[in-house]
Order: sequence, then structure tokens, then C-alpha cells
Amino acid sequence: MNPLSQPVAFVLLAVLAPALVTGLLLLLTLKWPSARGWIGALAVGIGYALGHAANLGLAPPFPPTQSTHALFYIALAAAIAGALRGASRLPSAVGWLAFTAVAAGAPWMLLRNVLQRWSAGEVASTLFFIALAIVALVFVLDGWAERRRGVQLPLVLWLTTTLTAVALVLGGNAIYAQFGASLAGVLGACIVFGWIARDVSYARGATIVFAVVLCCFCLAGVLLSNLPRAAGILLFYSPLAAVAVDRGPVARLSPRMATVARLLAVALVAGLAVLLAQLHRPAPSEY
Repeated sequence: MNPLSQPVAFVLLAVLAPALVTGLLLLLTLKWPSARGWIGALAVGIGYALGHAANLGLAPPFPPTQSTHALFYIALAAAIAGALRGASRLPSAVGWLAFTAVAAGAPWMLLRNVLQRWSAGEVASTLFFIALAIVALVFVLDGWAERRRGVQLPLVLWLTTTLTAVALVLGGNAIYAQFGASLAGVLGACIVFGWIARDVSYARGATIVFAVVLCCFCLAGVLLSNLPRAAGILLFYSPLAAVAVDRGPVARLSPRMATVARLLAVALVAGLAVLLAQLHRPAPSEY
């Protein structure tokens, strides 16, 4: 689906419809607050997957042969891993095992056409460090999400996703920028639900889906288009800027001003990535 030639269809099918599905699933947790962890993961993952499919205009084939098809199944796998991690009745080891498997398998599934040209050692070390980065991001975000409930985390993740989509456009990867718009729509629903249920925490579930999908966006931008590596790293870790400044003077501000300060910190880091993408943008041809 081309948002330039079909703007109404794009907004309705790739942004608003996924947000609606996510919002409806989250509303179920008003009656079952103990199920928010696993339902939240499924809500974000399923909502995003629907938007992803709408962008492609089809249900991706399985097994996937392209990265754009693979990301659909990666998001669903991350949603299942997040649901297992967020299910309070399951041993925590089950959720962690599923999460680490997805964190290691997602980059391979996304980039396997590229990785075929690499040595076994390069592939193994790359997948290890990417999985470690995803696990570390989720670990930090989970801890922060428990302290800052409600709209705080989804606001930060929405801003990160929006600026990532901008950077992907500048890096020449329009289709992944469209996927970013779908994820932003889903996170918008999480923001609205955060206003409704002020005590909601998106930790140990939804954070897994976000981190895995965001990592795939950054990897596709760097390895499948023209996004500078430094920009990809900044985008991936930009949510941590909100965590880093949430202490000392910022923690003592009023809730509204503290939220603004956290978002400004994220915007600064992710905005630098957008600037790098703009500076490395290929010059248009004169012919």
C-alpha cells in the first residue's frame, strides 16, 4: 500500500485499524487486571501484525522469503514470547527462554539472505550481541515501566517509533517507515489506555514486542538501506534517555514537566539519529 497514492486507505487500514484492535484487546484487561501482562503483549503484537499485513496488501507467505514478510512472523513470535513472559501462572524461566529464543532468532530470520554471505563466526557473534542488546533494553524498560505506570512508557516508545520512521524514510527505506507508522498507531492505543487505567504497566510483555520490532527496524535500516550504523544504534537505545534523566532534578518536577523532560531527552537522542540519516541521505540524481 502506497500512502502517497492511497492516503485514506493507509491511515484507516495500516494505522487506525491496528490501533483499534490493540485498544479493544487492552480494554479486556479492565475486567482482568491480572492478565494485563500477557494480554498486553498479544494486543501490541497482533495489532502491529495486522498493520504490517495491511502495508503489504497481503498475508505474508510462510516460510517467508523476504525481510518484509519475515517481520510479520517475528512480531507474532515476539507477541507469544511476551505473553509467556507476562503470564503470572507460568514459571519465569519459561518466559525468559521464549524471549531469548526470539531475541536471537529474529535478526537471523530478518537478515538470513544477507547473513548467508557471512562466515559462521560472524553470524554467531552478531546474533549473540543483537540478542544481548534486545534483552538488556527490555530489562531496563521493564524496571522503569513498573515505576512509571500509565502513559509514560507508551509515550516514550511512540516518540521513538515516530522518529525511527522518519529516519527510515531519509535512509531510503519507505516500506519500513510505513511499518513504523503502524507500530506508532498501536502505541497510540496504548497511550489512550494508559490514560484510562492509570496503574497499567506494560512491563514483562509488551516491552518484548516493541524491542524486537524496533531492533528489526534498525537492522533493516542499516543493513538493507542507507541508514548510518550510528543512527541505528541511537534510535534503538533512545528510549533509555528517558530512564537516564528520570532522577535528581527531573524526578522532583511536577508530573507534567517531568514527562516533558523525559520526552525531550528521547527526542534529543533520536533526533540526532534523524540528523545523521539526513546528512548521509544519497544525493538525488541529476539525470
